[in-house]
Amino acid sequence: HPDPVGGLMADGKMVFTNAVVRADLREGNFWLSQANLDKAPADGKGLFQGAMASLDAYVAAGKLKPFDGETGLLPGIRARRAATRRATRSMRWKATATTPSSEAT
Repeated sequence: HPDPVGGLMADGKMVFTNAVVRADLREGNFWLSQANLDKAPADGKGLFQGAMASLDAYVAAGKLKPFDGETGLLPGIRARRAATRRATRSMRWKATATTPSSEAT
């Protein structure tokens, strides 16, 4: 769904020119794939096109930095798999703040 990338572009331009967009490697590979767009059903193509329209400028500017699995994004901020009630095709991630005491556990 388009929520995670909505608002990154306005009038065809990057809104956050200094930002680095972090996204799960598998999600980026899936949604930014022309092959997946081409084979998507007609009612699903808009989701791919929206992701591409929102992220292509960041990709071209070298501002998309994918991550693979649980990892540190910034000092004290980690991507961790979020609990879900049902299994889905995509991974769900959340950023969590860590402290020295929470990293030890």
